[in-house]
Amino acid sequence: LSKVELDGVRIFREDFNEEEERYLKSLGENRKKMRTDVLLFPSEGKCVIIEFKNPNVNVSEHLNQVNRYAYFLRNFTKPEYKFLTFYGYLIGERLEKRDVRAADGDFKTSPNLDYLFRPMKNVPDDSSGENQDGSLYMEVLQFSVLKERAEQRNRAFIDCLKNNHMEEQNNKKQRSKAELP
Repeated sequence: LSKVELDGVRIFREDFNEEEERYLKSLGENRKKMRTDVLLFPSEGKCVIIEFKNPNVNVSEHLNQVNRYAYFLRNFTKPEYKFLTFYGYLIGERLEKRDVRAADGDFKTSPNLDYLFRPMKNVPDDSSGENQDGSLYMEVLQFSVLKERAEQRNRAFIDCLKNNHMEEQNNKKQRSKAELP
């Protein structure tokens, strides 16, 4: 994460106070080397974190991964990159809803589509700044469900295009008939 750039500029600070340095290297870890699969910055102050898991991995064992990325982005970016709203997506194939809810009871099952979501998780601001926490909306879903949802959207889009095309053809016919002597 420490090498992430936005518009050609690194977004992470390089100057850390003593406590931050201690944390970044505590427990024998080098947290500066964490990396996400996909990061998107759709608008100012917002960040989308997408994490893909191997199809053989139990997704519920990795719920905290997105939370940690959001925490890191909230606390160690330069002041001009103040991320307050995060959207996280954890995508894999081995997904047992009860495992997810057992690990984090704030997750809910979507009533219409086959995925789980957590409406809001606090992302603490532990930086020495203004102490303004962020929020994380998160979904956990299977590759196969994501594919199915994409196919449904594509079918709906194609149907809409076909309907518009048919309507346009009918309008042309109507105009042609109206122009006949």
